[in-house]
Amino acid sequence: MARITINSALEKKLCTSNDFLTALASDESAVISFVNPFSYALIANRNDLIKDVKFWFVDGQALCFLTNIKRENKLLRASFDFSSVAEQFFSYATETEKRVAIVGATTNEVDKAHINLQIRYPDLKLRYYRDGYIKRDAFSEVLIELDKNKCELLIVGMGTPIQEDFAIYCLQNSKFIKKAVTCGGFITQTAIKGDYYHPLIKKLGLRWLQRAYLHKHVRDRLFRVYPKFIFSYLLDIIRKK
Repeated sequence: MARITINSALEKKLCTSNDFLTALASDESAVISFVNPFSYALIANRNDLIKDVKFWFVDGQALCFLTNIKRENKLLRASFDFSSVAEQFFSYATETEKRVAIVGATTNEVDKAHINLQIRYPDLKLRYYRDGYIKRDAFSEVLIELDKNKCELLIVGMGTPIQEDFAIYCLQNSKFIKKAVTCGGFITQTAIKGDYYHPLIKKLGLRWLQRAYLHKHVRDRLFRVYPKFIFSYLLDIIRKK
């Protein structure tokens, strides 16, 4: 991973977790996304993408700690899972009877996630779901299906930055979608178990430990990518003083 340079445009747009429901329920059409040390490195040079995502939230305590070093108004973590803002999303969608679509993960995973979500939210209007293996030149084909089902809220879990690119494309070209929200590994996690994190893990704030134990790619990020990111981020803070 190359040395990270802090992106001032992204830093200015970072929101705290208490703003999520307000952003979701606002009248304006918007893409909502989340950034952690791994994805920060992938989008740091994508100012077009940073601009087109209306609301950015800080996913994880590591980035919260780093960005709060230079902030008076401290940010709180917001992650799209049931330890954080996913419950707010689905409660809002159910109460307002919004038509929801989910795009991401593998076919098997999204099928299982759909079942688990419908068990948890029997009144959820989940109108469309499919895997996230979509080439960029096929975005328009998927959007036709989304609009055919008149989907208003879109959840996307395809990995950064393609999930943001897909969400932006859909929002800008759909007749019906009002909010597109990225979700990282939420679909995969929900396929494994309806509420992925153990209650004690959530209480102690050790989500990273459970994910590292279960998933090799998470271990690789924690022990290889994150230390380099933290070092580069701190170095950039010092350099810009």
